[in-house]
Amino acid sequence: MVAPFELVMKDSALQENWFRRLIAAIIDGILLGIVYGILAVLFLIGLWSTSGAFNFGALKLGIFGVGAFVTWLLSIMYYTLTESMWGASIGKMLLGLKVVGEDGKNPLIASAFIRNVSRIHGLLFLLDFIGGMILEGDPRQRFTDRFAKTVVYQAKSNRGGSFVEPKILSLQEANVAAGTAQPSPPTPPEAPAQPEAPAQPEAPAEGEEKPAEEPAQEGPKCPSCQAPVKEDSAFCSKCGAKLK
Repeated sequence: MVAPFELVMKDSALQENWFRRLIAAIIDGILLGIVYGILAVLFLIGLWSTSGAFNFGALKLGIFGVGAFVTWLLSIMYYTLTESMWGASIGKMLLGLKVVGEDGKNPLIASAFIRNVSRIHGLLFLLDFIGGMILEGDPRQRFTDRFAKTVVYQAKSNRGGSFVEPKILSLQEANVAAGTAQPSPPTPPEAPAQPEAPAQPEAPAEGEEKPAEEPAQEGPKCPSCQAPVKEDSAFCSKCGAKLK
């Protein structure tokens, strides 16, 4: 069986899927970066207005402590809410991508949260991607998608085939769609049925006499020429003698 990453290397539809997702992630990252920047400015203004001057220790704690937590939380909530409500983040919508559950509809908020929980840290997100590429499942899924039962497909695409449909594929179905499934061995033809041999009459047991055959009963005969005649005949059909 071919692994998911091998299917991605061989199938152009899968390559397009992941390329679009990369561009969508860059767009979403830029949008989130703008939001982070605005929040950082507001945080600095609030810190300045309350203390009258920048406290370097408080600033460092705020940026690397609370600030990091807020950015992670906003990132997870952004993807969770947009994918559960609209089926895609803004970047995915612009690239014609959509996230669906196993019923082909927008994922529930719990499913959207599960598939995006790895965004809490870049290393976890990388492991999430690698797990999806080496473990059995749909090659369009990350590892967390397997638990969330979600998949990202190309809602707007000129390509056909299973990889642009809102359906979670098993690895076997993905291999068939990519044309890498190994053909099943041919079934050997069934041998023709042998005719049954006729039953042989049972031989009599040793010392047992074979029953004598009953003599065949003969009909009436003419008393003159001994030719067979019918019982109700008055004359012999051969010699003309009177029978009765």
